[in-house]
Amino acid sequence: MPPLGETRVRKGSQAGSVTRERNAEAKRALQFQQRSAQMPSLEPSFQSVLALQALARFPGQAERSWARAEPPGQPEPQSFFFFAEIVEFQKIVGSLIELVDQLAKAAESEKMKAIGARNLLKSIAKQREAQEQQLQALIAEKKVQLERYQIEYETLCKIEADQNEFIDQFIFQK
Repeated sequence: MPPLGETRVRKGSQAGSVTRERNAEAKRALQFQQRSAQMPSLEPSFQSVLALQALARFPGQAERSWARAEPPGQPEPQSFFFFAEIVEFQKIVGSLIELVDQLAKAAESEKMKAIGARNLLKSIAKQREAQEQQLQALIAEKKVQLERYQIEYETLCKIEADQNEFIDQFIFQK
């Protein structure tokens, strides 16, 4: 294999592309090693666990990668970095899901409060309508009673006038 960055040109376009692919893989491996040096918290055993978890979650993907993989041995370095990124992504998605669940619960409770307030307003409106009808019935009853009292008063005034007239006639006759 040629040193990094150097490409060997062979006759035929296929041979040159294979060499370029190998050089690109070697560059990616070197970049991964540099990134791994910056990430001291990921130990190889932890990375292996992450790799197994990811393979368990994506079985179809694992079968395809095993079909074209080289003999068992040390996994490719970029796959560990990829799995670490997947775990970080899962943590972010998990926290996002928790946040969305909390917001959904808050929205649901506010919705229930709004429904309760609306029902309370409807019941208050019905109570006011019932009270208004009762008061209107009471007003009608009092008007009837007032008419009866006015008629009774007029009748009593006539009786008083008749009695006063009778008393006056009786006094003058004597």
